[in-house]
Amino acid sequence: MKDLNLPSCYVVSGKFSDHDDLEIKLRRILENKHPLIQLKRLQSQTDEDYKQAAEVAVKICAEFKAILLLACSVELFEQTGAHGLHLKSAAIKELEERPISDDKILSVSCHDIKSMQKAQSLNADIILLSPIKETISHPNLDPLGWEGLREVKEQISCPVYAFGGMKLEDLDDALAVGAQGIAVSSLWK
Repeated sequence: MKDLNLPSCYVVSGKFSDHDDLEIKLRRILENKHPLIQLKRLQSQTDEDYKQAAEVAVKICAEFKAILLLACSVELFEQTGAHGLHLKSAAIKELEERPISDDKILSVSCHDIKSMQKAQSLNADIILLSPIKETISHPNLDPLGWEGLREVKEQISCPVYAFGGMKLEDLDDALAVGAQGIAVSSLWK
């Protein structure tokens, strides 16, 4: 596994109205020393819209020497200069091999040990495990809690970020149970 020198906070972007708004919000995050960003794809975005937003984010992240992950298809990702790709757990179910080259970062959202093991078998570099706390984005899933995170983290060797209901105040709890840190969307304002 490559040494990524990952930070303790993984920021997942939220809504933005246009490229100027994206730039303002992204710069605010990076100026606050959060150098690991996932540019989430908005439901209303076409492939071309997302690609253009990714191009803006690539330039800004390069300026700050930050890591940019895209949440899109492999094909769209390969048309960009981003550092890595983020996939949902459903997207990896049918994969038999890592979908991107080893010199890029592969991040995967997981909700249980089975999906984490699948991500690890694909040589994922990062796992976002959720939900740790109750969250409106996954109302049908029971929160794992800190002990649940500890139990599954002990079975996985790649870095795991606690996700779902996380705030900066949760960082110490995440670190205490062996997580790399927390993944947060609440910082995107």
